[in-house]
Amino acid sequence: MEATLRLPTGRLIVGDPSELFGDAKPLDLVLPPGDFPVTAGPRGFDVRLRLRSAAAEPVRWTQAAPGFDTPSGLVCLLDASVLEQFTDLGDEPVDEYELLVERILERPGRPVDFAGLVVLPAGRSVRAIRVGYDDEDRLTRLVADY
Repeated sequence: MEATLRLPTGRLIVGDPSELFGDAKPLDLVLPPGDFPVTAGPRGFDVRLRLRSAAAEPVRWTQAAPGFDTPSGLVCLLDASVLEQFTDLGDEPVDEYELLVERILERPGRPVDFAGLVVLPAGRSVRAIRVGYDDEDRLTRLVADY
């Protein structure tokens, strides 16, 4: 499964879309602005989401954020500039999360692009968010292990 994530500011937010509110904070990372491929699927015995920000392979990994529960069974990625737009779509007659769920039901098990979010199946939780850096200390991968 692959999707493209647009990061106009490079400030990445990762979370459960059912719990995405206006006070969500971006990860403490430096990503260049741009469009990035995001893939999700099994790798060995793990299932993970991968964001590729450069072609170079990582030479070192660090934990960028602790894990979190995903009550909806979904994980979303978005640029911080999109957060206000998503959380302010309103409640009349339906809210943005209900519209997102409709889109997800149309594409079961596949990535969904909606209002600047990329949403992917995640199971019950994200165990950790890790980042990989190349030998010039540039962030080249972001991985969320399910």
